[in-house]
Amino acid sequence: MHCRKSAYSFAGFLLTALAIAVLPRCASAATMSFGQARATAMGGAYTAVASGVHAPAWNPANLAFFAAPSTEISLGNLGFFAANDGFSYGDFVGWLDDEVLTTAEIQSALGTFPGGAISIRQTMNVGIPFSVRVKQVAVTGEFMEFVSVGLPRGLFDAIADDRDATTAYNDARTSGIPYSLSGIVGDVWAVGVTKFSYARRVPLRYADAFSVGATLNYYRASPRVRVVESAGEVLVRPNTWQTDARLVVETGGLSVKRTTDAFGDKETDVEFEAANAWGLGCTLGAAGKLDDKTAISAALHNLPLRSITWNMAERRTYTLDSGSRIINAKSLIDDKPEGANTLDYLDTLFAVPGSTVERYERISSMKANVPAYLRVGMARSVDLFPAIWTVDFEQGFSRSALTSTTPRIAAGIEYLPVGPWIPLRAGMSMGGRSGHFASLGMGFHLKWFHWDLALANEGAYTPFEVPFSKRARGLGFASEMKLAF
Repeated sequence: MHCRKSAYSFAGFLLTALAIAVLPRCASAATMSFGQARATAMGGAYTAVASGVHAPAWNPANLAFFAAPSTEISLGNLGFFAANDGFSYGDFVGWLDDEVLTTAEIQSALGTFPGGAISIRQTMNVGIPFSVRVKQVAVTGEFMEFVSVGLPRGLFDAIADDRDATTAYNDARTSGIPYSLSGIVGDVWAVGVTKFSYARRVPLRYADAFSVGATLNYYRASPRVRVVESAGEVLVRPNTWQTDARLVVETGGLSVKRTTDAFGDKETDVEFEAANAWGLGCTLGAAGKLDDKTAISAALHNLPLRSITWNMAERRTYTLDSGSRIINAKSLIDDKPEGANTLDYLDTLFAVPGSTVERYERISSMKANVPAYLRVGMARSVDLFPAIWTVDFEQGFSRSALTSTTPRIAAGIEYLPVGPWIPLRAGMSMGGRSGHFASLGMGFHLKWFHWDLALANEGAYTPFEVPFSKRARGLGFASEMKLAF
């Protein structure tokens, strides 16, 4: 197997990542909001310094420490993060430098992916324009898209198999060549969140200032599709394939039905529940200032009050069992009767006699909770120069597109070389859903108008590597604008 060298190696890397992304594991990034540029630039070490319209996403208790400007209006923010669980950009460039991509290099790349799936992680975070904070009260909103996609490693092993024809034939004739179909995973959905937040100060003897706060989260979700089971294999023989595999897919908020019209033609009808799935959650936080230079902050996020519930839900089980039938390219393509429906014809090849490949089952409902997690942060201003150091600890309670049970530790800095007008930021993060990443960013703050930008590089260990690191397994960016007065 050969791949010609490309002069556009970085573009090729991105296209390769996208090619994996559109194949049928789901959304991802750490629990931090990548749409908030200041937070992203500081590596997600932001809990103790999140203020204004940012506070509800990090700790609503921070709202009580409002200072001028006392009012903020978000004009919108956008963040995007995509990564794979295996090879880096540097690996990709190295393969292209060798003129050809050998099977050994492909197998080496496949070996970098953990588990049985070739997977990518991707998330998008959009802040709803005109989120408002007035003193210790805030009404904010955001849209989060979760996508996690993975294909079985066996599919790529088949592509990378370069055994010569004689060897492959002998192996297939004696015992067959097995390729696993296990490991298909997927979960695709999106949720809009409206947050109502309030905080107030509480006297505390051992702190200069102390506050508590809460956020009520109102969720509205899109339809959801998820793979709940994947198992089986394809056994390749000299002139046929034997297949015994099973895939179970559940959908919420949509229904897909095969129907026959009055003329006997097969049709596929798709019915949507719109955004009728809704749920409630809350975030509880506390924050304190030990002195005029040190702040601490902690919050429990997304405690469920009502699960997001899709009342229109169904389960589809796909079973491929070829038995003793001869399945090959000829039987799949050339032997199909003219005018026959494709799905009906596949039933004759892969379904148990008297049954169908697809089995439909209506289920009462599908439920989900936005993952809960804990954040603790500390910030301290620096004496020698105008800067703030921040440290965060984050612990998820379940593994999902957003969270991991692996703790995340992050550190960040914001430096103000010319006062508050052009802040410079950098950060590092270890653990959590994204493994490790580093970030850089800056802002342009002109009186009432604030514009912040950030760039994150998964795989980099220090901010100095962010723009050009060949360790990159993923990239993220964020842009945000707001009015402050």
